[in-house]
Amino acid sequence: MKKALSVLKVNALSLLAFPLLAISMVIQLVQKALGKLLVFLGAGVALLLMAGLNAFINNPWGIIEGWAAVVVLAVLFGIITVMVALVIHFLGAMIVAAVAAIAIFLNGLLSVVFELSNRAYSSLYDTCQFEIDDLQCSAEGKIAVVACVFWHFLNLFHKLVMLVFSHAFPISIAAAVGFAGYLIFTIHHSISTSFGIGIWSYLRLFPVVNAVFAVLEVLVILSTVVTVLLALGAEWNKWGDEL
Repeated sequence: MKKALSVLKVNALSLLAFPLLAISMVIQLVQKALGKLLVFLGAGVALLLMAGLNAFINNPWGIIEGWAAVVVLAVLFGIITVMVALVIHFLGAMIVAAVAAIAIFLNGLLSVVFELSNRAYSSLYDTCQFEIDDLQCSAEGKIAVVACVFWHFLNLFHKLVMLVFSHAFPISIAAAVGFAGYLIFTIHHSISTSFGIGIWSYLRLFPVVNAVFAVLEVLVILSTVVTVLLALGAEWNKWGDEL
């Protein structure tokens, strides 16, 4: 009777532990990913600045004329321009502050939920492990362990998560290399399919400045994605070692 209750207890606790582990894992992934949004934002700003600089180099007088027109309009409609600028600045500051506050709140909330779910999961897992160890002390108990079906699934899933996340950094390196190869292959395939020439032959068709900026833009995108992948891999690897 005692062994039957132990088997029932282990299966019930294992069922409760499954969603807690899933919640902890998802929250951890989301938190790590949200922390890398600033990297993509910085890459976007860099691309916009390079596009503006490229446009200025290609047509400096056009840019200057455009700014001259803006200055004339600002002089003619100075008061309106200043008022609109103040409103935009005020609203922009409010939006930035609101987004920052929401991000801080969400991160704090996710951290609390993660701590609670991870602590509850660890407690349930340790309890199940203790019950299994106790059952295995006798021959009859070893037979009863076979009936702990949900525990076996939980233990297998737990070890699989540990295996994947404890090797997250090597996986991220492979993913970064794969993304770099895929990006280069995609660009080469697109150019060769459309024009029947290679990448370097295609770049020679444009002025040196445009070709350099095109290469720099690809390098910014590539370095951003690779940096994020490697950083996430290192952080997930550390979490996997802590499981």
